[in-house]
Order: sequence, then structure tokens, then C-alpha cells
Amino acid sequence: MEDLNPLGTLPEHTAEPWEFIEQGEANEYALVTPGGKWVIGFLQNGELMPARQRANARRIAAAVNACAGIDTDKLLAFAAFRAKVNHDSPAQRMAVRYQWSKLLGDA
Repeated sequence: MEDLNPLGTLPEHTAEPWEFIEQGEANEYALVTPGGKWVIGFLQNGELMPARQRANARRIAAAVNACAGIDTDKLLAFAAFRAKVNHDSPAQRMAVRYQWSKLLGDA
């Protein structure tokens, strides 16, 4: 586990934006800052075609960038709430949209 900062909490994640790069070896990708600072490296399932692997890596970077400025604990709480919702119910879909707006400070 990463060391806690002086306040006793985990340090903030690496600032956005992140982008993905191919590492040169089959199935290997990395997420990096615009200056090329390496954030994380990962392997993908070798059964996936390279185009699918690139699409997956691109989506991960897009998700990180879309959540810029949102507190991670609040984001995790929203994800837990959303997982419990019956998405067939219009009222519950509206509740998800409301909670998302609240998270973003729009509600």
C-alpha cells in the first residue's frame, strides 16, 4: 500500500490529462502525462485484436480525463450507487442522473 501523506490520507492521483501509448511489445500499454511521464503500465488480453486493445486503452484514458476534478471517494460512492440501480426503471435512471449532477455540483 502506498504511504500516507502527512495528513494521514492517500496522496492525490497523478493530475490529468492522461493519454495512452503502446509500449512496443504485444499487449503492453501505458498511461502517461502529456509530457510523457509514465503513470501506469498494463497488459491486455492477448486474445483481443490490437484495434480492440487500443480502443480499451483509449477508453481508460478518456474515463480518467472525464473525471478530472471529481473527488475519488465521491466518484466511488456514485459508482456503488449506480451499480444498485434498476436501469429499466425511468425513475431510477432519473435518480442516477440527479446523483451525477449532484456529484458535479450542478444539482
